[in-house]
Amino acid sequence: MEFQEEFGRTFSSAEMEKIISLGEMYDEAMVLQALNEAAVYDKRSLQYIENILIAWKNKGLSVEDVENGKR
Repeated sequence: MEFQEEFGRTFSSAEMEKIISLGEMYDEAMVLQALNEAAVYDKRSLQYIENILIAWKNKGLSVEDVENGKR
């Protein structure tokens, strides 16, 4: 799983549930883009990733927007 590789550790069941929840609320590609964004800024936390997703949603950004560098 991309998250565990990026974080460099195994997740707890609660963390796995949170990731699954994010995947259900947001497009999976968008969640992975948020993971990449968090990694770029060395902010590897689920809360930070969720905040990125919320900000993108509030701005009305699509997966394509984010993939094309629009933030």
